[in-house]
Amino acid sequence: MHPLLQILVLLGLAFAGLCLGSFLALLLIGQLYGYSLAAFGQLSANPGASPHGWAAMMLLQGLTLAGLGAGAAVIPRVVGMPWASSRRDSSSAKTTERWRPPVQPMATVR
Repeated sequence: MHPLLQILVLLGLAFAGLCLGSFLALLLIGQLYGYSLAAFGQLSANPGASPHGWAAMMLLQGLTLAGLGAGAAVIPRVVGMPWASSRRDSSSAKTTERWRPPVQPMATVR
């Protein structure tokens, strides 16, 4: 897959994860704290005015960022590369071998 296409897929997956995490957070906030979607605008404007305002905002922030990270973490699977081989290619042993200086011949005296 072309690298520019991989970047576009990464952005799309990150955005999808962000949306899914936000949606799950709003559902949980509604279930745990009883805030409706209409009241959430007022809650986000002034979380200190509500009894569980800061807890609801921290839950939203945590699940939104987790969704963003999860969307980015699945990129090796989407582009067809297994998770282990994506890490193996950047191993430090190969990097060390690649950057060794060339061997110089020893001078001999006759």
